[in-house]
Amino acid sequence: MYPFSGERLGAFLESGSERPLDLGLALLVVLSLYQLTGLIRDVRISDVFIYGPSRSGKTFPLLALYNHFVNFYAGTHREIILSYDTQGKLSKANEDRLRIESMLAEIEAGNMPKSTSRADMAMYVLSGKKGAIPIEFSFIDYSGEYTDDLDPENYALAVNNLDEKLERFNINTIYRRIGTISFLEQLKKDYAKELQGEFHDLILASIYKKMETAGKIIFLVDGDYLLDYHLEGRMELTRLFGLYSRLMDLLGSDKSYALVVTKIDKFKDLSEIPEESAEAREVEEEIYKLLSKTDTFREILHRARKVPIYFYTVSVDATLTPQFSKEGKMIEEQQRITQIFPWMVGEIAKFGF
Repeated sequence: MYPFSGERLGAFLESGSERPLDLGLALLVVLSLYQLTGLIRDVRISDVFIYGPSRSGKTFPLLALYNHFVNFYAGTHREIILSYDTQGKLSKANEDRLRIESMLAEIEAGNMPKSTSRADMAMYVLSGKKGAIPIEFSFIDYSGEYTDDLDPENYALAVNNLDEKLERFNINTIYRRIGTISFLEQLKKDYAKELQGEFHDLILASIYKKMETAGKIIFLVDGDYLLDYHLEGRMELTRLFGLYSRLMDLLGSDKSYALVVTKIDKFKDLSEIPEESAEAREVEEEIYKLLSKTDTFREILHRARKVPIYFYTVSVDATLTPQFSKEGKMIEEQQRITQIFPWMVGEIAKFGF
């Protein structure tokens, strides 16, 4: 884990050093100040929202964090799934395939879990405690692209559109309840016909509201881009970090942020690298240095002068044989994930606390 923020980041940037930073007590003080600010602004410090664009691989981090929560933090989960068939009716069969237990069972059977279609929307909330400290991690899974629309104007437009469809709610109630499982449950019960799989406004408003109210936001970075870094991967990473930088600017400095690079098992053989070891630190540093060649990633480092930003590399199954690339070509295919054997996922959970 690399904490980016604080005065020592300034020295890091001025010196040109690429080594990770250790801010220690000073960073804790900075975090405390941001948390106090968050409480004043009604930002929920105990809420963590995990965001990745469509096709960014949200499912496996969700399942790995679920595994960690139930094993270490007395974790439980809630979920709400809206899924429609081709006739525009709610589909119980499609809904069941998107449940956490169904996705875990598919992995154990050697199959890929079902991904969401344009007629699906799912929200998952993981809850746990570390001692007396509660925490919640929220995911919204969907198909389609919303990244260009995440701004206050489009959020207001989406809520207004929902207000026209949802006659029993006034607009203030929608603003207050959007982005919650209880609201989605009520919509599923009372407004299934009105929605009929048309989720654009609902998904956009839910994502924006969760980002607005969460005390911490995790931005996912698909590790597949590392395999293709010298071809299209670098281009995609440039766009992605540019998006995340804009969102950080939009959402403000009263939150903590994390960049989480997934699928590190494709890039490195992790089977003999213990978590929190010097070797694990070297893996993070190698990935960090590679990403630091991207200008938009370095812009995020500059933002870290004023806001806490962290960097993590994780894997859902550390036993997998890596997939190497040479001149943009894959030398070997990687076997499918058939178990949840997470590597460094616990660091993401610690970020929440």
